[in-house]
Parts: sequence; structure tokens; C-alpha cells
Amino acid sequence: MHNRRYANKETKISPTTVSKLRLKWKFFAGDDISATPAIFNGTLYFPSYNGNIYAVNACNGTLVWEKNLHELTGIN
Repeated sequence: MHNRRYANKETKISPTTVSKLRLKWKFFAGDDISATPAIFNGTLYFPSYNGNIYAVNACNGTLVWEKNLHELTGIN
């Protein structure tokens, strides 16, 4: 409701562990990510301002599939 993100049970990231974080992989989505990503069964789903929605392997960042939102919805 207030566009906040909160993980109540998160214990791996804390003020004492944050300095140990490292980039695992990166994915170029053509433009900025336009919404909060969702993850299900090891696949990360997110839309981009380039008009596409992506499914990416959450472990290694490889593309699973990419779809054009206009073609899927008919909305510009």
C-alpha cells in the first residue's frame, strides 16, 4: 500500500553481513526495470520500460524467455 519492501524473516542480510555482498550475475533488460521482480520456482519475472516482460534463471541470470507486453495484452 505504501510501496515498501520488508522481509520479516530475513537473517542473511544484516548490518554485519552487508559488506560481504557481491554481484552474482547481471542481466541487461534493454531499459530500466519498471516493477518489483517476482520469483517463483527459481525463475525471476520482471517487466522493463522497453515493453517486454522477462523470465530469468534466478541462480545464474540466463534468459528463460522474453515476451512483448503489447503483443500479450493488446495495450500500448
